[in-house]
Amino acid sequence: MVCDAEDDGLISSEEVIELLALDLALTAQRPSDNASVYVAVEVSVTAGKIDIDRVARRARMLERAVNQPVIPLVVSANVGDAEMRWAEENGVTMAVQPEFGEG
Repeated sequence: MVCDAEDDGLISSEEVIELLALDLALTAQRPSDNASVYVAVEVSVTAGKIDIDRVARRARMLERAVNQPVIPLVVSANVGDAEMRWAEENGVTMAVQPEFGEG
């Protein structure tokens, strides 16, 4: 998929490498309108602005590659208030799972 997008000139070879570093990419249906979407996921025990910026950047790349909406998502056990605000300002969904950090 991303290699085809590179061949078609939609993304660069550097962006292919960046997209292959995504922790997870999923397809889903958006409940609000049943549209097919992708979800670009970054997983981090403690989410920081760098994780939020990274997934937002990769989601934009993936959106160009697949020509479909992409929802950026960070899954984390620990997220501070400043990071939650930063994510909201940058259109990134946060899933806080405290048990993720246990063990």
